Amino acid sequence: MKKIVIAHPLQQHSYRTAEALDNEGMLKKYITTVYYDENKKIYKILEKILKKDNIKRMHGRKNNHVEKHLKIYNELLGLLYLFISKIDKHKIIEPKLYTFLTNKFGKNVYKYIKNNDVDCVIMYDITAYKCFSLLQKHKSKCVKILDMSNTPAPTIRKIILNEISKKDIKYKKSLQKRMKSYSKKRCERYQKELDYADYFFALSKDVKKILISNGIEEDRILYVPLGVDISTFECKEYIQKKDNDKLQFLFVGRVEATKGIFYLIQAFKELKDLNIELTIVGGISSKDNELLDDINNCDNIVYCGLKQKSEMNDVFKKSDVYIMPSLFEGFSLSLIEAMSSGVPVITTKNSMADDVVENGKEGFVIDSASTEQIKEKILWFYNNRDKIPEMGKNARKLAEQYTWKNYKSNLSKAIRKIKI
Repeated sequence: MKKIVIAHPLQQHSYRTAEALDNEGMLKKYITTVYYDENKKIYKILEKILKKDNIKRMHGRKNNHVEKHLKIYNELLGLLYLFISKIDKHKIIEPKLYTFLTNKFGKNVYKYIKNNDVDCVIMYDITAYKCFSLLQKHKSKCVKILDMSNTPAPTIRKIILNEISKKDIKYKKSLQKRMKSYSKKRCERYQKELDYADYFFALSKDVKKILISNGIEEDRILYVPLGVDISTFECKEYIQKKDNDKLQFLFVGRVEATKGIFYLIQAFKELKDLNIELTIVGGISSKDNELLDDINNCDNIVYCGLKQKSEMNDVFKKSDVYIMPSLFEGFSLSLIEAMSSGVPVITTKNSMADDVVENGKEGFVIDSASTEQIKEKILWFYNNRDKIPEMGKNARKLAEQYTWKNYKSNLSKAIRKIKI
């Protein structure tokens, strides 16, 4: 039985990873910074000053499988980072604080591994550099696994730089702000993180392809897609749309340039004479004036802001087609959630399309950064609305494969393939 450490300074899907390994008797320790404990003074204070939504998120940082294996380092620094990340809209302090946090945290994880009997450590992309570099430097026998929750950072940098270089692209400020998280110096660090890893968990086939194109041997890449809580999303009841009914499209995610939002808004601008409507759900910076003005000046676009998770089932059920035009995406939970609700999709080749969409069956796959291709598929659905119910049922059927139960099973199989 392998003795495995999971280490994440924040959270992501690491609790699910911990559950899977704990069930197999392989989890030795779960290491993090922020973990909710109602008996600690700091959390009693936060209960009194945080807003209701943030209190709910804070309570979510707790898990029975994690509890019995828990080790906490740099807790106050982790809390400070979470606070700064919420208020630093211009990414002035946040990137530097993130590097400082992951360095301090990584050193502590390394010390734990050095002083304990550990077979392997699972860490997550853009968090693992310091720990992995120390393990490499001191020739530790501990196997290093990098869980790739997103497209590799050096590739993301290339994609954003390519967008910024375009003469006619809008929302450059949004792209430039995003680039602060993918500076040349930081991506050199993230490249070394990739170089130091022994194995990789790829959450999508697109991420696996990119890793292979960067020279990583295929047998070191283990395909372990995430899951969603399928039971929380009811498959919508289909009422055949009449020709004069408004066709409802939906986008869910951060409203920023890297999500392909420019191309999506432009498509709806150019199709303003059609009886269609786009609903946008997600956070947007109040400083993105150009983006806000574009949305507000489009009669066929409705911006709803952020929604509670409990509201999303109804949001998906009111839509006819979901659009995910991202320039890059590791594993899009919102895409699977839409499909779980029985909604066909339009998504890009960079948004885990190879995993979930067969053209004309669950939806369509298009190139990223293409207004014309978005328009083409919108028009297809507009003119073939009778096909939507069947495509929605196909989407739901495929989404049923992406459960947390299957994730845990796939992860356990992947771990057993690793040579220790």
